[in-house]
Parts: sequence; C-alpha cells; structure tokens
Amino acid sequence: MGITIHIIFAITLCCIIAAAVFTGYFLSKNLGNRSYRTIIVIAAIIISACFWAGEKIPGHTGDCLYSIAAILLGFLFYLFLSALIVEALIILIRVYCMIFHHRIVNLHGKTAGFAAITVAAAVSVTGILNASLLQTKYINIPTEGLKKDLHIVLLTDVHLGHLRGEKFMREIVKKTNALHPDFVAITGDLFDTRGGYDKKKAAPIRNINAPVFFVEGNHDIYSGSDSIKAMLRKEGVHVLENSMEKFDGIQIAGLNYMLADSSSFDLHSSICHGNVKDILPHLNINKSEPCVLLHHAPNGIKYANEAGVDLYLCGHTHGGQMFPLTAAARFMFEYSRGLHYFHGKNGTTAVYVSQGEGTAGPPMRIGSVAEITSIMLVPVKK
Repeated sequence: MGITIHIIFAITLCCIIAAAVFTGYFLSKNLGNRSYRTIIVIAAIIISACFWAGEKIPGHTGDCLYSIAAILLGFLFYLFLSALIVEALIILIRVYCMIFHHRIVNLHGKTAGFAAITVAAAVSVTGILNASLLQTKYINIPTEGLKKDLHIVLLTDVHLGHLRGEKFMREIVKKTNALHPDFVAITGDLFDTRGGYDKKKAAPIRNINAPVFFVEGNHDIYSGSDSIKAMLRKEGVHVLENSMEKFDGIQIAGLNYMLADSSSFDLHSSICHGNVKDILPHLNINKSEPCVLLHHAPNGIKYANEAGVDLYLCGHTHGGQMFPLTAAARFMFEYSRGLHYFHGKNGTTAVYVSQGEGTAGPPMRIGSVAEITSIMLVPVKK
C-alpha cells in the first residue's frame, strides 16, 4: 500500500512541477516579469508540501492546509491548460498570417497573460460551486425474477476527510431519507485519506432510515479499512467482504476492492487481494434469483455476468471529475458513468457507474456532477 501511495505522489509531484515550469515561462514572457517563473514553481512546491503537512498534522490545521493545497492544485491545473490553449492560439494565428502573407502581429503581452489567469480563476470557481451541488438521478431498471418493485439509493465516493465532513454527510443522509429507499448501497471511498479520517464525520449514517450495505474502496484502504468497517458495523451497517446476504427477495453480493483478473493492472494493484474472476464464483450466487453486486470499481463485469449478477453497482471513476479528464475516463474504463447493459454468456447484466458525491484532489467538478442515485428495480412484464 505504501509503495502505491508513494508512486502516485511522485507522479503527481512531477506533473505539478512540469506544469508549473511551463506556466511560469508563459506568464513571465507575457507579463514581462521573470519572477513569475520562480513564483509558480515555488507555488507548486508549496502545494506538495501542504498536501504532505495536511496528512501529518491532525485536526483543523491539517484540514486547512490540505484544502488550500487541493484548491491551488485545481487552479494551477486550469492555469496550465489556459496558458497552453492561449499559446497554441497565438502559434496558429502566426502560422495563418505566414501562409496568407498577412502582417504578423505580436499577440504576446499582458492581455494574453491576464486572459489565461482570468479563465483559470473563472473555471476553478465554477468547478468548486458545481462540486458542492448534490443532484439526484432517477433510474428504472427492469429485472428478471423480481416479484415487486425494489428501491435502492446508491451512494459512493463520498470522500469524507480534510475537505468534507459531518455537515456534508448530513446533507447526503437528508436527501437519501427523502427518497424513502428500501435499502442504501455504499460502494466505497466513504473516506478520502488516513490523515483526514475521523469517525465523527460519518456519524450521520446512523440516521439513514433504511438498511445500509457497504463495500470498501481504494481510498478506504488508504484511510484504514479495518477501522472504518468496525465503525460502520457498530452503526448497524451491513459490511460485505466477499460475501452475500439475502434481502427482500434478492441477493446482495459485495466484493472487497479488487481488479478484474490476474492479468489486470492499475496504480492501485498493490492493495488488491484476489480478483473478481476468482472470488465471485465462491459466493455461490443462485442464478434463478435476482442478484445485485456491490463493488467499488467497474472491474470484471463479464465475470459478474457469468456468475449470475443482474445489476452491478459501482463508482470509483467520478465520471472523470474535471475536464479534460472526463474525456480520458471514457478510454480508461469500459464504463465511466451512467447506466449500461452488458450482454454476455448469462444473458444481460445492468451496470450503473455513479459519479459519486465527493471529489478526490481538487474540490472541483467540470464536466461531471455530484450525484445521489435513486434506482428503482421493477419486475419484467411477461
């Protein structure tokens, strides 16, 4: 687990510094002051230091340092993209002028520099506001073998910690109770990081007016999944660890965080124990009864289909969270958001990938939404 965290931190740090070097060069050239280059690079180092300090310093001080770093990281990300776009436009205009023999105008200057800063600031503020707006999505899914309607509320990727706490969880619980579900599924990443872990932040879960089923996510493992699971069990939550329970005429199966099979790999591979292909058959799912599978990530869907899963509920992707990562997510995952149907050896498996309620890294959403998902399973009419 430690190796994975250090790899992610090292890659992130390299990307931050590289982006800072380019952005500093762009601002220095356009605003006529070489000190911008130094300022931006120092800011990148400060961001990394605040992330580290936020994890090490407990309480409100750690939360503040981490929050400052996360917001600045988002702003620097969009400042880098804005500078890149402005620089590309200037080059394209110069090429156009050269091809068509127009007089080449020097477009570098304060206007270009301040334009990039303004766009980055506007996008960052918009992203923060958008991430704070919880939306409810309503989905109907016809399900074979179901005898009556069954209402599920799906929660995932809440990411309680430095940026979000008890107040945010209370809001989620309030909106969840207003939907009057038959049961609530939480598919992991309830907490964000070990440094931000505080069981009080999740306390409102006890006020959910329906049975709650939980499976871990990769961030729960980073935060201390054993402590989280023990806390949730005390609150009456059904914690599923490669296990299954019967509920109101259906089977609810839950897997620990894992990859699809032994040949799969991602940055979180070192924290995985087992895989969907090997573990799921041992749950002995009855294919003649409806089965809902809870797993953090949309991994191993074809194996879930073969095992007899009717509905696969997950999160993890955040829908990419921030453009242009929203576009990249479509290539990284077979299903990155929303409702899909997988047609395989055992008929059809419905897959719903929630964009989640919280955020990872910058508390911003551009091109994605924070969602609570209301899923109504309905019997198939014959």
